[in-house]
Amino acid sequence: MGELIQLIKDCKTNSSVEIWKMSGDQGDKWNEACVLLEQGGHNYIPQSEALRGPSYHSDIGIDDIEFRTGQCFGSYIFVETSGGSPGLKGSFLSPQLPSNQEACLHFWYNMNGAEMGNLDVIIQSTTGNGTTILHEFGNKGTRWFEAKMTIPSQTQPYKIDFQVTRGSGFKGDAALDDISIKDGPCV
Repeated sequence: MGELIQLIKDCKTNSSVEIWKMSGDQGDKWNEACVLLEQGGHNYIPQSEALRGPSYHSDIGIDDIEFRTGQCFGSYIFVETSGGSPGLKGSFLSPQLPSNQEACLHFWYNMNGAEMGNLDVIIQSTTGNGTTILHEFGNKGTRWFEAKMTIPSQTQPYKIDFQVTRGSGFKGDAALDDISIKDGPCV
């Protein structure tokens, strides 16, 4: 198992300072951490850094990061491909969304590993018909990619289906973060 490090980057000096770190095996449950930040008259950008351990047999997940000054980040989901067979699908469905209005879907995604499969984002109507609005496949490396798209007005209520299809082997994982769906077109 590797390390999870929380840093803050000072926007004025452009330097980063480590404010919290956890390393080693923490078991198979979520752990809570609280870190006090003193602003000191500067603006800061929080940064999370995960360092891989010596093997692929470990994962690090971050969820429900909260800043009590009003802004909140979260919505992290991860699809693990160590088990199962090629072509196996995993889905994350949004709550039901209303018809007859445009919506802006915004999220970040990561697809990493030599045997990475597909990520499809599908508008799923209540009648069962689906329209794919994003199709990505293969290894994209460790980089996170931003996706922002306007969903046209639908004639029926619908859900957004984030669907990951396992590739040819276990060396490929997908993650989604900061998912938001807002009324109106994307700007």
